[in-house]
Amino acid sequence: IRWEDNQNLQGNLIFSGLNQRFNVNFGYYYNKASHLLNGFSVSPIAGIDRIFLNGGQIDNHGLEVDANFVFVDKKDWSFTLGGNLSTLNSTVKKLLSVDPILLQQEDDVVRIHQVGQSPFSFYGYQSNGVIASSKEAEQLNLYDYKNRMLSAGDIQIEDINNDGIIDAEDRMDLGNSLPKLFGGAYFSLRYKKFQLQGLMSFTKGNKAYNAVRRSLEDLSGYNNQSIAALRRWQTDGQQTDVPQAQYGDPMENARFSSRWIEDASYMRLENLSLSYRFGNHGLKIISNSEWYIAAENLFTWSKYLGLDP
Repeated sequence: IRWEDNQNLQGNLIFSGLNQRFNVNFGYYYNKASHLLNGFSVSPIAGIDRIFLNGGQIDNHGLEVDANFVFVDKKDWSFTLGGNLSTLNSTVKKLLSVDPILLQQEDDVVRIHQVGQSPFSFYGYQSNGVIASSKEAEQLNLYDYKNRMLSAGDIQIEDINNDGIIDAEDRMDLGNSLPKLFGGAYFSLRYKKFQLQGLMSFTKGNKAYNAVRRSLEDLSGYNNQSIAALRRWQTDGQQTDVPQAQYGDPMENARFSSRWIEDASYMRLENLSLSYRFGNHGLKIISNSEWYIAAENLFTWSKYLGLDP
């Protein structure tokens, strides 16, 4: 094996005007990672469980913008607003093997590397909701790999290859954890010796696997479940997003699928602080010191149902 190679290209246009009160940095970046280190499972008969080989290429490129504007800068008042915005396009260009590389992780989670797609994408079944009625099940006419028909109350899995059988050949790219867009904003407001500062961040387009929700909604045993279990399918024709409860989950309704992949885009108020700067003071302990109160992670806005996107 050998070291991986990284080639980087960075170009920037920088503008500063209005007596340096308005500043913009616009850039483009490109990174090519090649001779990637790959781990492949092998038979343990040789005393090892995997070997490592070099091969493959991943390209990353995008745009970056960083700007700030000083609205007011006077003796008693000052106000500055700024922010940054970046795009990310990550694509697998080459693989060591002809076929896509599957990465098996804990909890039956599978990631995939395939040419033309983003690396480390989630790879599983596409869930199309719950089969509401026996009539709908008959119209779908889908069977699992054990030749059992999907019935009312089961999760409808997309039959990707249209062979009428739901098996490993019906898995697909379910998105990945890399955001398409990310950035942040900040402000600083000063009045005499008081100063208020804040910082926000956001991402857009990234996916996350919600393992906690999967364990609390699998409806397959005697473990505690979330209140989502109250919406479970129970009668023919019922419209719901939670399948029937069956001990042992014989139809694998809780299998790794898009049902557990959520939009993890978010906007978060990362930090907010208020400070006061003392000048010369009769009490030496506070003379020329700055006192402040601060709060972190005050609010997060997201569609993600877990604790933290």
